[in-house]
Amino acid sequence: MNKSKRISPVLASALLALAAVWQPVLADEQEDTPSRDIYVVYDNSGSMYVLDNSQELTDAWCKAKYSMEVLAGMLSDQDRMNIYYMSDYDIEPGADPRIQLDGADDVEENIAVIHNTKTDSGHTSFDSVRTAMEDLEDSTADEKWLVILTDGKMQNYGDGKYPSLSAQQIEEYLDAKPEEISVIFLGMGEQAVAIESDPAQNIFYRKTESSKDILEGVTEVGLQVFNANRLDVDKRKQSVSFDVPMKELRVFAQGENVQINGITDENDTTFKPESDPVEVRYSEVDSPSHPENKPDTSLQGQMALFTGPFEPGQMKLDVDNASTIEVYYKPDVTIGVTLLDESGKEVTGNDSIKGGEYTLSFGLINAMTNEPIEKTDLLGDVSYEAKVTNNGKELSGIYGNNDQIKLEEGDLIIDVLAHYLDYNTTSTHYDYSVMTDKTITWEVTKNPEYLVKGKGLRSANSDLDPAEDQIEIQALIDGKKPTAEQWSEMGLPVVSLEAGSEDKLDDFCVEKTETPGVYAIYPQLPESGPMRGKKYEPAAYTIAYDQEVGPAVWQGSSEEMLKLNDPRNWFELHPWFWWIPAGLILAAILFGYFFKARLPKSLKDNPQVTVKDNQNYDQSTIEYGRTTRDKVSKWMPYMAEKASIQLLPATTGLKRTMDVKAVRKNTGMEVLNPGVLKDAKIQDKTLEERKSQAERRASKNKKNEKKSKKEDLLTLKVNETIKFEKDGKTYAVQLNKGKDERKNNRGAKGSKRGGSSSRGRSSRGGSHQSSSRGTSSRNRSSKSSSNRSSRGRRR
Repeated sequence: MNKSKRISPVLASALLALAAVWQPVLADEQEDTPSRDIYVVYDNSGSMYVLDNSQELTDAWCKAKYSMEVLAGMLSDQDRMNIYYMSDYDIEPGADPRIQLDGADDVEENIAVIHNTKTDSGHTSFDSVRTAMEDLEDSTADEKWLVILTDGKMQNYGDGKYPSLSAQQIEEYLDAKPEEISVIFLGMGEQAVAIESDPAQNIFYRKTESSKDILEGVTEVGLQVFNANRLDVDKRKQSVSFDVPMKELRVFAQGENVQINGITDENDTTFKPESDPVEVRYSEVDSPSHPENKPDTSLQGQMALFTGPFEPGQMKLDVDNASTIEVYYKPDVTIGVTLLDESGKEVTGNDSIKGGEYTLSFGLINAMTNEPIEKTDLLGDVSYEAKVTNNGKELSGIYGNNDQIKLEEGDLIIDVLAHYLDYNTTSTHYDYSVMTDKTITWEVTKNPEYLVKGKGLRSANSDLDPAEDQIEIQALIDGKKPTAEQWSEMGLPVVSLEAGSEDKLDDFCVEKTETPGVYAIYPQLPESGPMRGKKYEPAAYTIAYDQEVGPAVWQGSSEEMLKLNDPRNWFELHPWFWWIPAGLILAAILFGYFFKARLPKSLKDNPQVTVKDNQNYDQSTIEYGRTTRDKVSKWMPYMAEKASIQLLPATTGLKRTMDVKAVRKNTGMEVLNPGVLKDAKIQDKTLEERKSQAERRASKNKKNEKKSKKEDLLTLKVNETIKFEKDGKTYAVQLNKGKDERKNNRGAKGSKRGGSSSRGRSSRGGSHQSSSRGTSSRNRSSKSSSNRSSRGRRR
């Protein structure tokens, strides 16, 4: 049964406009393009061939098939398209769609399937809508679209009475659909059923009255579904202009033998289509029930996709033989999200933000440069809606521009959707980590006592080094043990002694352990060892933590007590005490050396003895005595230096050894055995005369009150001459003249380097006898000279 209806002669043109704005997606763009299932419910009733209540023919069927062929040519690899012919459901309500196309299949084969399908006329069964809706519910595509194209009322043919559905019945049915399915209902002509749009439910209705309205309406439907927009084409210059960056430009040109070659920007850079332009043309297969109907042979065209990005500017269109050119665009924009803190400072650029209140601010930005985009007609009025999820909980409500949100610690997800040019959208997704300030507190879980031993510290219980028996402290973050992730963020606290203890103990050693939140610390003594003169006592110390973790601050401090015991005795505390007696002894020794009575420096090691032979013309020879210094008295402090002086040379066979002792603050010497001088004269005075002289001096100085052995002692000056008379010879001893063995020794050392002549000198400086004989020999060889000299002295 073929129910007559009034039809619109431009239905096919409207479908063609819908096809023109469909966006193809290349295989290499699949990752960025959502998959789509587009299920078209197509009205193939008799009014598509013959106008209602008349015999006037219409080519609406041809325009419809032409438009659907274009749609098939534009499918991407992840898109699917089903076409449900309404007449198929007159008898079989659950029939499969007559045409099922997969975008991954060959494009030409998909187009041929539609091109070769006969469009038999029938009724407008609503079961076609029910079946398409049920199939969409089972779809797993990212976007699900149900497009209903009809020029009359929808009818239920399942009960055999063919009643028409009211607008309310259709609305109630569509309101019950799943939220992810979007419906576009295009009612064409006066008899088309009219329903109410419900954008909140993704239900959109358009009703057109004239061919112009239908074409514009279907174009807007296409812009909405495929997120495309139309640019104004300058027909004279065959160019388009735009002031926003473009991601894609689609050129649809119609005309016989039309050819799309490319587009050229202001820099004369030519861009070719991503693939060969897709050609579409009218179908010559008509309905068997209307053999008299003829196709519209003017339906010929090409579509080409140009993929950017394209900078704002003018673009020339290189198209041949075009009667009409349409250019559709997809702007290359995204959403910029800005978070402003309470002071108005932007924090969006940070990976993490601090908990608190923030103001949301949105705006479209250039996807290539991230620069803000000024308001433009190509984007129209833009509105925003955002869903905010904080710490796994979605905050209630939809947030718009300049709305305020309060954030707690945890993950932050902001999903923003921008609406522009009525039905166009773009979305973005932001992830943040929200952090809050933390209070760090401390618990001492292990607190050993330390003893001062030797030069370091030891544990009182185990006698271990503090590094082996450490203090352990547990850090708590807001009263809880830190997680492994928080522990990895934490650094070392600062452990410092109270004022006044810094010079007694060295800095604490602080280490992190493998247990989250547990630090090991231990005290140290200075490298110089423990302090002296004072005992160590338990010391207070402070554990302080202050760290910036992202935008948050973790801080806290605690005062604790170091258990420290000092068992050292008084002598261990005062080791320097032993230096006092040692120093006094040393000072006494040095004092003894300083005030020690020393023999005159002019006292010779070999005093000169002049021997005058009174019986031989007073002939004189020079011989030498010997001074033997007492080594003990020489090096003992306070002890006067002593010496034994052999006054006469060994050649005389006489022993005259005088023992002397140094007199302090005097150049003289005390003769300890004055008896050795009983037959000698000192400076021509006898021993008795010298004693009398000494007694008179003592009496004068009133020092004779206490007699002692010192009265028997004789003080002798080093420059005084001692004379002995023996066997006709006079021996004159001069203590400050003669030779020093030290000088001779130095000469002997030099003689070893001086060869034979040095050996001769060493022979003369050997013993006293050798020296005497050598001297006597020389004196005898110069006897006459000596006699003359002696006589000269006597005169």
